[in-house]
Amino acid sequence: MDFTIIGAGASGTAALYELSRAVERGAEKEDLAPPSLRVRVVERQEALGPGFPHSDRTARPFHLINMCARDMGVAANHPEDFQEWLDAGRDHLTRRFAEYRPYLESTALRDGPCTYVPRGVMGEYLKDRFQEAVKTLRRCGTRVEIFARCEVEDLREEREGVSLTVRDARTGKVETQLTDRVLLATGHWFEETEDGRFFPSPWPSEALERAVAPGERVAVIGSSLSAVDTALTLTADGVFVRRDSGELVYEPPAAPRTLALCSRSGLMPRVRGRGGSFRNAHFTREHLHKRRLTNGGFLALRDLFELLDADLRRAYGRKISWVEAVRPKGTPLERLERAARDAREGDGPNGELLWQSVLHQTFPMAREVYLSLSPEDRRAFDRDLATPFFMFASPMPLINAEKMLALMRAGVVEVVRLGSDYTLRREDAGRAFMFTYTEASGRRRRARFDRLIDARGQARSFETNPSPLARNLLASGTVQIEELSLTRRSEGPKSGEDTYRTGGVWIDPGTQRVMRRGKGGRQEISSRLYAVGVPTRGQILDASMVYSCTLAAETIVRDLLRRWEREG
Repeated sequence: MDFTIIGAGASGTAALYELSRAVERGAEKEDLAPPSLRVRVVERQEALGPGFPHSDRTARPFHLINMCARDMGVAANHPEDFQEWLDAGRDHLTRRFAEYRPYLESTALRDGPCTYVPRGVMGEYLKDRFQEAVKTLRRCGTRVEIFARCEVEDLREEREGVSLTVRDARTGKVETQLTDRVLLATGHWFEETEDGRFFPSPWPSEALERAVAPGERVAVIGSSLSAVDTALTLTADGVFVRRDSGELVYEPPAAPRTLALCSRSGLMPRVRGRGGSFRNAHFTREHLHKRRLTNGGFLALRDLFELLDADLRRAYGRKISWVEAVRPKGTPLERLERAARDAREGDGPNGELLWQSVLHQTFPMAREVYLSLSPEDRRAFDRDLATPFFMFASPMPLINAEKMLALMRAGVVEVVRLGSDYTLRREDAGRAFMFTYTEASGRRRRARFDRLIDARGQARSFETNPSPLARNLLASGTVQIEELSLTRRSEGPKSGEDTYRTGGVWIDPGTQRVMRRGKGGRQEISSRLYAVGVPTRGQILDASMVYSCTLAAETIVRDLLRRWEREG
């Protein structure tokens, strides 16, 4: 069998690593014949492993992973793998990478079992696991070929296999390769533009910092984790100082850039506190399964809220207001101060944040819960609840919250709630951006900016991917966007069937194989093509998280090996 992985970021690395471990186990048991397998990896970049989010060419040392290191491993069923790798190699890393040393040695970035490190350190881990996988496969007798700085521009499923059109970025040479199975692990993408004042992404950070002049006023679209990283990038020419009182303050340069983080809600991510020993009794797989049986195989959003309500009531001994949780009172500064204080002090008997303890136990079930929602409730979640979900599900490290507070107190950063009736237009022959929005007081306000940065993160729809491969796959129908059939619950002539396009590459979640509609609208599951990670994000809620990618990689390898064994 010939297996090709397109993309060597976290998703591709997780698949390669899981495959290497499965082949090694199979060779030891003599269940597999590793020499009959050939593995090819095609990656656009030079580096193999980090991908976009964890590359030292994309992020600066002060850009931290927002998840605990203990949850970021690419070994299936062992998320602590990264934490263990980090603990074993911390001294080596501090000697080899001077730029990471202050962060690796900082006690402020180690809060109990939760450790935060620069994204580049996670990148080094992924490089290490990628190379380990290659060595393991080759030691077992499997042929492994690596095509770095190469891009797959098209692929076609044919009777005898999958035909790949591959362009070498160094030479411009284009060649055709034939393979049996393909994994699409192409990762992130962003809009392409030559506009020097609008940036469709805040990455790479060094290029952004060079492009935005000191003293300029900058609007950042979004107020989530990517927006926080953007603020840290454009204020890196100042200095953060810890006072004797413990307060972190920001000393700006002579001509600081000033930023406004603009979003509909004006809400920032919550701040990660300590976990606790509280265990959910209601939001469990057992109770979710019972609800699905009662609802004909589906979960309803009301089921999730009822179960969460029950566990939160048990944890706090009182009812929790969802309105207060999702729409907290106060100014952005007051809300962030309160969130940082809660993270620092906790609200449980041992200094833990009880609501985070409750929610953290639900994350391993996020994928199956989301896929079990009715189509109507999935659309409702995406439209109304996705932003508050990620605000709670992806909290920022306390140190980043302290930095944002320092920047806001220094008058360098503000957070703006645009609401739903705002407008954005270009003025001065395209040299300025003007937001018009309604303040909480009801007063209409206009705000002018020199630059505009889109920091809302990855677009949900794969249809926005500008790469030649994405364009060709969609044009040929080789991959399709998932569509859900909806039953409108309104009365009158509008009632009836409708569809909801999730934006994700349509896959069979049980195998990660690509699905599509063939002749006559009949559903088909590809026998040769898999997809994982960000391209499927519109279909799979947590598809861009390392934990989810690792579980998906295990699913893919299991299905691949079954087919390999069956084909002899």
